[in-house]
Amino acid sequence: MFKEIKKELNTLIRNGDLAQFFSVVKKNIVQTSELNTEFLHINSRFSILEKSQRSGTISKIDSDLEINKITSAVLELVKKLENEDIVKSIIPFKEQNKKGLEKDSFLRILELNGKRRKLKSEEGLNDYNKQFDDFTSELETLTDEYCKIGYYKYSIKKTEGKVHLVSVEKVYIKVSPCTDDDKRFIWLTIEDHTDRKLEKSQRSTLDIFELNYSSNLDLIWRSRNDSNVEKSHTELAKMLLERALTILIETEKNL
Repeated sequence: MFKEIKKELNTLIRNGDLAQFFSVVKKNIVQTSELNTEFLHINSRFSILEKSQRSGTISKIDSDLEINKITSAVLELVKKLENEDIVKSIIPFKEQNKKGLEKDSFLRILELNGKRRKLKSEEGLNDYNKQFDDFTSELETLTDEYCKIGYYKYSIKKTEGKVHLVSVEKVYIKVSPCTDDDKRFIWLTIEDHTDRKLEKSQRSTLDIFELNYSSNLDLIWRSRNDSNVEKSHTELAKMLLERALTILIETEKNL
């Protein structure tokens, strides 16, 4: 388990998903560990940075510099992790399946089932709305960052029903909530208007992700097409923007 946790933390750092990194740390590092105190301090720095990015009170250069410092710091801490720093009572489902059911496995399954049931309730709708707002906020932040790097013009519009429209040159991203009945979905559409010859059916691609809980009890966006695909807010926003900007990059190659 120690090696698995350490591997997961290093993977999250390489992927630049610091938000998910600190979530994993919180659930798996012993609170009394000396390293946990250092992780908490760096997590606090990261939270302040995120707020500054959302409010636009920090420059791109200063933001990148702080991200690099935080990344270097957590990399060093992960290297220092020892087996005794890892919580022993939280066992991933995959490990449970290999070893057989542990004493607390039923309670963990019950808790996961309860969280998923709650998410489909009226109370869970509030959780969904907060997650949707957090995702669209992350999308707006990354759109600004990516478009500055790629020198693209963009605009963001919010319509009734919390639908977000992100226009990058001639590629449009539409983010729509879906909460009919007990659904907790997000509809993600990318429309390509770079080529007038494209038929209407060829212009648009649609992905549907569902807000759900992972086996580690983390809120994630899970693909309706492939249940093995799970994304954090940042990962989902990056996926959308990379697809949209790739269309523009490929189009410009033919100019």
